[in-house]
Amino acid sequence: MNGSPVAADSAAGYAVVRREWKTGDVIGVTLPMSLRLEPLPDMSSRAAVMYGPVLLAGDLGPASGTRPVPAMVTNAAPVSQWAKPVPGRPLTFETRNVGRPADVVLSPFYMVRDNRYAVYWDCLTDGEWKDRVKDDKSEMARLRSLRAHTVDSLLIGDTPAERAHRLDGEKTTIGHYRDRTWRQAAGEGWFSYELSSNPNARLGLVITYWGSESGKREFDVIVEGRVVATQSLSRNNPGKFFDVTYPLPSDLTRGKGSLVVRFSPRNGGIAGRVFGTRLVTL
Repeated sequence: MNGSPVAADSAAGYAVVRREWKTGDVIGVTLPMSLRLEPLPDMSSRAAVMYGPVLLAGDLGPASGTRPVPAMVTNAAPVSQWAKPVPGRPLTFETRNVGRPADVVLSPFYMVRDNRYAVYWDCLTDGEWKDRVKDDKSEMARLRSLRAHTVDSLLIGDTPAERAHRLDGEKTTIGHYRDRTWRQAAGEGWFSYELSSNPNARLGLVITYWGSESGKREFDVIVEGRVVATQSLSRNNPGKFFDVTYPLPSDLTRGKGSLVVRFSPRNGGIAGRVFGTRLVTL
């Protein structure tokens, strides 16, 4: 009160100050706030950074950019050791020497406007980061081989690409996760694409999913009106994207220059989320 501490009674959730008030009295209130991590319920190594009740988001640059979401190599150090206040910018912090491939500026999520951002971060040890780099190199090699055998592929969420592949469906939605776009359909909904085919080759359908999916996600994968697989997503590969290859019967693809691929939920559940679709030679 007027620059000096004052005792306050507690009553029904209120701090009560009783005094004879005078014109010009000034009350100052300080709320203790500190940095902390809020991990995901099903993945303790992935966490949001909070400052008191404020969710902090990392600035990833312009919406048209391609800057990846960095991992934080913290070696389990408290967040206060690697996220420091930015002078002159209230509620703003920057990570220090932990971001891979680069550190980020963290500011209140409610202040994010037009830039890309992230709010969840993988907090790793040095060893886990080295393993991730090794896995990424292996994945790049696998993708190069996959592309070499690709007949047609689809960039989900890209309007011209989906239009070119004759997107159709009902009760289908899209969203974004970890720099990728997904599509799903719920209840009585469904969605489909038409992929260019090789009428003389043995073919397989490769679908990309997120390995930590849970809930009622069971659906049919249908090609040219025939169910080629029933897929269930229930933490199949936690924390990672993964591909499932569905070999296609030769009598289903022989002589056809294109194939309609449809995803339909079973028992009122959800079909997807589907992050990638491609037709490959086997």
